[in-house]
Amino acid sequence: MSAATKALPASTLPPALPTYILRGHACPVHALTFFHQNSRLASGDADGYIVVWSVSIKRPVVVWQAHAASILGIQSWGDGKLISQGRDGKILVWAWSNSDEISPGWSTVLPAEQPDEHRRHPWLLHTLDISTLNFCSFVTCPYTPPQADPDDREATQALLVAVAGAKDSEIEIYQLPGQQQKAVITGPLDNAGKAAGMVMALQMFDDSDKVLTVLAAYENGQTCIFKRVADAGSWLQTYSSKPHTQPVLSLDMTPTADCYFTSAADGIVARHPLSAEVTAKELKTRHPGQQGLRVRSDGEIFATAGWDAHARVYSAAALKELAALKWHKEGCYSIAFATIKVQADASADAVTHTRTVAQTREEKAQTTHWLAVGSKDGKISLWDIY
Repeated sequence: MSAATKALPASTLPPALPTYILRGHACPVHALTFFHQNSRLASGDADGYIVVWSVSIKRPVVVWQAHAASILGIQSWGDGKLISQGRDGKILVWAWSNSDEISPGWSTVLPAEQPDEHRRHPWLLHTLDISTLNFCSFVTCPYTPPQADPDDREATQALLVAVAGAKDSEIEIYQLPGQQQKAVITGPLDNAGKAAGMVMALQMFDDSDKVLTVLAAYENGQTCIFKRVADAGSWLQTYSSKPHTQPVLSLDMTPTADCYFTSAADGIVARHPLSAEVTAKELKTRHPGQQGLRVRSDGEIFATAGWDAHARVYSAAALKELAALKWHKEGCYSIAFATIKVQADASADAVTHTRTVAQTREEKAQTTHWLAVGSKDGKISLWDIY
């Protein structure tokens, strides 16, 4: 997006329309993620179904009921794995083929067409039973166990998984594979000794000093940063802020880990510093119920899904609304951005390679700045953003 376009008032821009609409879920879409170099989009709904879509042809690749209750989150893991979390108290890891071919026997019948069909689905690799039943999705961070054999590929590609704990304000961290609990973080207390309420949103990463860091947001509108004290095996709270008067609904950070953003039921969107170069800032949007906040992989913009059926796009630097995307008739619940990568000069490549129509279509799908929006209406809108 050019500087001139950024400077235009929103009222002077023509209404944006989605590029495609994906139909097939019979109930609200609660989770979305792009993976396999943006050629696949996984969506999860309130009945526990997962649909993996081919982004190039906009059709399902595999459909199955992964959980007995609503899906809270979906994420890819390394080469050939998908992780899903449901309100049935389980985190499941599924084997996934990164081949462009559809595996024989996998069901592609959408839930809205035949919800009770017996479906062959990806192989279940790991099951992690967790105690939380609230609405907070899991987050992950790469992890190499101290005694891991460097020749053991599975051990060196392990994950830490953080989830909301069984008790209010607690965070539990597990290891996959192995399913061992590695830590429990006790949340903040106010001056009266009252807990911050349920954990509503999380992020987890290794900072520039390789210190495991957890970002958490709570039911009372508070957000905190916790860092692991390696020698003591404990956790130190290094930041606390309460910009929201109502429960925080979502949280995400920039790819460079210099700041993170929160959105809440109160209509406030807030920026929080992770480095000295960034200042805290709040934006009172007057649009309550923005959730599913996601920062694009270039860190320039982020988007939210709104109860008022709008998806809104914001400048990460200026914390200013850039666009309000309206197509759905019912509330929006989930957001996903395609991961943007710097592309090599395609002109020289085209001289020496003759592309088929399918290859050209696949390349376009993988290099488009997709924004996917999931709604209560069971539909997913795909927008080509900037």
